[in-house]
Amino acid sequence: LKETMSELSAARSEFSSQEHRISQVSSGLESSQAKLSEAESQIQQHTAREMELEQQLAMLDSSLAAALSDNELQASAKARLEKDTEELQSKLSAAEQSGDLQRQEQLALEEQVGGLQSELENIKALCDTQKNLK
Repeated sequence: LKETMSELSAARSEFSSQEHRISQVSSGLESSQAKLSEAESQIQQHTAREMELEQQLAMLDSSLAAALSDNELQASAKARLEKDTEELQSKLSAAEQSGDLQRQEQLALEEQVGGLQSELENIKALCDTQKNLK
């Protein structure tokens, strides 16, 4: 009987020890489950934030593409304007040179006319002199 009582006491002690371990494991399990729940909640929040950021990134990409397109259009328009300006400046320069040539030709012609008028006056004077001599 003593032996059985000793075995029973040892079994109770072992049972108590096992109950204590079960209680600790159960407590640890509850704590882990609470942490797991909190982590899942944070994962959901991060996932939602990631989706928001992806949407913002897509909008920024779209805005950037539009801005680049606008910049390309502006650069193209600027290049066309610069080319047109250069062509007009070239035409203006050619017109000015042509005008200078025309003025030079006009001056040369005026000189020729002046010379011819002078000759004509000399001839008239000579004719008048010859008329008076006759």
